[in-house]
Amino acid sequence: MPVPPATFPVAVHDQVRDSRFGWKALAVLVTVTALAYLNSLSGPFQFDDHAGPATDPATQGWAAWSQTLSHRIRPVLKASYVATHQLGGVFGHATLGHHLGGVLIHLAAVVLAWRLALVLAQSFGMAREVAGRAALGCAGLLALHPLATEAVTYISGRSVALGTLFALAAAVAQVRGHRLIALAAFIAAILSREAFIVIPALLALIEWGRGDAPGAAFSPARLRVALERTALTWAAALVAMLALLAHSRYGPLAALSAEIAQGRIWSPSLLLAIEYFAAHLFLLAPSSIDPSLQPEQLGAAHRVAGSFACAAVLMLAWRGRASRPWWLIGLGWAVATLTPMYLVPLRHDGVSERHFYPALWGVGFAFGCEAATRFSKELTAAVGCVAAIAFSAATVLRNADYASEVALWDSAARIPGAGARVVNNLGVAYLGEGRVAEALTTFQRALALDPGYTKARENRDRAAEWLRTGDPMAQPEI
Repeated sequence: MPVPPATFPVAVHDQVRDSRFGWKALAVLVTVTALAYLNSLSGPFQFDDHAGPATDPATQGWAAWSQTLSHRIRPVLKASYVATHQLGGVFGHATLGHHLGGVLIHLAAVVLAWRLALVLAQSFGMAREVAGRAALGCAGLLALHPLATEAVTYISGRSVALGTLFALAAAVAQVRGHRLIALAAFIAAILSREAFIVIPALLALIEWGRGDAPGAAFSPARLRVALERTALTWAAALVAMLALLAHSRYGPLAALSAEIAQGRIWSPSLLLAIEYFAAHLFLLAPSSIDPSLQPEQLGAAHRVAGSFACAAVLMLAWRGRASRPWWLIGLGWAVATLTPMYLVPLRHDGVSERHFYPALWGVGFAFGCEAATRFSKELTAAVGCVAAIAFSAATVLRNADYASEVALWDSAARIPGAGARVVNNLGVAYLGEGRVAEALTTFQRALALDPGYTKARENRDRAAEWLRTGDPMAQPEI
């Protein structure tokens, strides 16, 4: 059974005071978050940006955007790029508009994360003040953790942040009983990024475990009610899946993903993603724009140990669902948001940090509720302040890596175990800045890591010819 309200007594006048404090604390969090991302606003276009937001015809105006609707993917995402491109025009700085738009999307997601956590925490019987601390901790993790930077600061990573914004909006609407709004937010999410087709499962999870609905939480009877309450979004998900498969652009992407999956079908991608997320959640490893991970190279013992550890954590959450339902909801949310990308290995790269952005709400909700109910207000505040300072500092430092393409890829190449692809990309970044000698040395370093890496060899020969002739367009003789 959910925690009874009597466990957290509070007087009426305290509820009013705590309500005001909650909004003030949220305002402080939003301000601190904006300051933490202030140094991201001057960053340039990065690698994938040049093939997307920097050159996409749709960014040139709403007329161009509307003309691409029938044959382009992610129209809501593209619309956001149009808006922020025009915002950049107001400032006379294209990337400033895109970065400012990314930060505003992030701040809106933080507010919705706080609201969803607050409503759910109160549904478990927590008093407003306790629920407010839980919600602030949840929103704070999403707001300030450096794992969020790739979805916010990297312009091409916006699809995940935008999809998460709509996912949180759908969840807030669902718990408030506004199912049509939840449906609209769900549609906007999958038109921002297809992986958010998992939203009906997230909404059903919340309905299954919330503490203010009839019947026992997480019971079979409540599950039936949860599925009934989310029936509209499930139906929309089925229609969306069929429409995506029939789309002229999504069909080839699905075929390519199937080819990748055939060669890596036994690769434990989800396990590796969860391990990476856990390590970086506690700042135990540095961030990278391109982590050098190979899921298929994990040994059998590693796979078995990791699988048992994940199963044990989920089992503990299930066993404690009556007294601490936030663990099952939070961990379920985190795993569900990672599953579409990593259950079946559909990408060439091992992991991308922007994919962890929506999962931050789940773990933030679990830890926030646990801290708020287990520890005193003073201890919770002290721990929260220390965590906020640490995460903010890490985010500011991580945003500094986006100051240039060289800085971004140099930060990745300096990580122990960085692969040849990362080092090669650093060399390409050096070429982009005309630093040919450094590029040549870097390409040679990439070939030392992988002598058979064709791209690095071609880039090395090009850099050598450029250095010999002084002509950036010079090509080596074949």
